[in-house]
Amino acid sequence: MDSKEMQEQANYIWNRLDDLAGSDPDAYKKFIETQMTEREKFLSAPEPKFCFETFVTESKTPVFVNVCTWRRIPPPADDNEAVKLLTGFKTTHKGPKGKYITIPIALNDKILEEILETAGDKQEMMKLTIHVIQAEHKISLSSNFKECRDIFKGDLPANPRALFVENPNSDTSIMDASKLAKKCQAQTGKGADILTSPEILLQNLASATAETDTVLNGTDFVKNLTEKGKTNGEKKPKVKLIEEIAVPLDVPVHMLQEHEADNGKPHRFTLKVNLPLVESVAECDLEISQDEVELSVEKKYYLKFPLPRSIDNENTSARFVRKNNVLTITMPITGT
Repeated sequence: MDSKEMQEQANYIWNRLDDLAGSDPDAYKKFIETQMTEREKFLSAPEPKFCFETFVTESKTPVFVNVCTWRRIPPPADDNEAVKLLTGFKTTHKGPKGKYITIPIALNDKILEEILETAGDKQEMMKLTIHVIQAEHKISLSSNFKECRDIFKGDLPANPRALFVENPNSDTSIMDASKLAKKCQAQTGKGADILTSPEILLQNLASATAETDTVLNGTDFVKNLTEKGKTNGEKKPKVKLIEEIAVPLDVPVHMLQEHEADNGKPHRFTLKVNLPLVESVAECDLEISQDEVELSVEKKYYLKFPLPRSIDNENTSARFVRKNNVLTITMPITGT
């Protein structure tokens, strides 16, 4: 598509949205709000939740499965549809005790929340995950596994989407979205339908004909557009097309770890927060109480994290590493 065609398509889209704003302001506002919500999901990053260990059957190499949630992965449409499970890249590491492998997997956050409510469901999910990983990465894993103390094993990248896609910083492209959807569909055997970006939705809007009665994203705006001009040829006054929409700030990917007292250091928590859009610690507004951490970065991130135990906030320290855009907060534990 050349620049002229792209310009024509853009004008067509905006004209239709302009018509919608004039014919049905409520539907227009609902559509815009829906797009902002979908965009937030589309641009979200995987979040580590827990880790379990198994091993390669032949070599006995330890394998750590990092279980993540990703709001970009939709839940099953109904009880008959399989849970969508996405595996990431297999990475080999060298540790003090020798070689080990890490493999991330991701599923919808609401689904994992339901699974974790029942111990039996969690065990079944880990068994299923092993089967999926074996099929995807063509390796034989032991059916024996154990949950790890840390919620993530290995190095968590500044952009956690790098665990699953090759170009995490250009993930809004149609090509990357299509690849991810196909990958998830292949692994679940169902129409995975990973959330598309607003750009793709607008492309669908552009390809719709004026006669269609299709309902997009739960609104009747396409149908409403086909009815424009039916009121005796009168043209309704148009409302302001550009509105201020409250955009929710992203919750940055974060990981809490507990460390026993060692080498003169006290029993402590470390909270690592990935801030890929932050260039300097001066952008961060950090408030730490005895039981909560609150971090805000204007127009970028907001995190309110309750701590499982009380900490000594007077002796808490924070360090921001620009190389990987990670903020590490170290908090001595005082509560039991």
